[in-house]
Amino acid sequence: MNCYSSISYDGSCFHGFPKQPDESTVQGDLEAKLQEYFQQEVRVSCLSRTDRSVHAFDQRIQFKVQTPVPAKKIPAVMNHKLSSIRFNWVRQVEEEFLLNSLQVTKQYWYRILWEEPYPFLTPYAWCPEYPKPNLQRFVQALTLYEGIHDFEMLSKRDRCRRIVDFQREIYSCKVEESGSEWLISLEGSGFLWEMVRHMIAYALASSRESLSLEELSRLLEGKGKYGKPKPSIRPAPGTGLYLREVQVMAPDQEPQEIG
Repeated sequence: MNCYSSISYDGSCFHGFPKQPDESTVQGDLEAKLQEYFQQEVRVSCLSRTDRSVHAFDQRIQFKVQTPVPAKKIPAVMNHKLSSIRFNWVRQVEEEFLLNSLQVTKQYWYRILWEEPYPFLTPYAWCPEYPKPNLQRFVQALTLYEGIHDFEMLSKRDRCRRIVDFQREIYSCKVEESGSEWLISLEGSGFLWEMVRHMIAYALASSRESLSLEELSRLLEGKGKYGKPKPSIRPAPGTGLYLREVQVMAPDQEPQEIG
């Protein structure tokens, strides 16, 4: 049975999604629990390889099992066996379906709390150790990201993947302010490794006037055109980042449930 699924998880409990030796990861824990229940080897693939401490509301995964248990009942079976991971839904799809064939848009949230970093807050938001900067200038910086740009300078090089095209289209960047919280929403066609975290950090640097809007705009032209080392700005921590939603771009591409 070919299973297509949405899961959510608390990233503070894991060293990222991909399986790693001697580390607790989302993929590793999922495979171990599925194999334990179904008594067979199970391999899980995903749409977004989230990093350590990054959370998800709607991560998409695929796995195959031989079982008489209907796919739609797998969440009820597995959720009480899992810790910090939850199946939102599972669908049985055609055997030829491959997860990486989907063209999707992704929405990420990033939470910033401008208050004292208490232990019950820091796993789920970033609490910077400097005063809240100018929100209007932060929004101006975020607006520069909208459209098609080269994000090579605002991402981390992934040596395991031969990426040659660093252009990505960002559909929208929004900020909601509620008390001491900034909730930033970014939606786009795809994201590079640590790209969202770099986008947040560089926009904050601009809002604090340590990086001009003109310089940020030049960075978005790409490494080849920028022509010098990028500014020394650390990416925002993974704790505030959430994979909020995945949407299939064309309705006819959404795999149909069978069985």
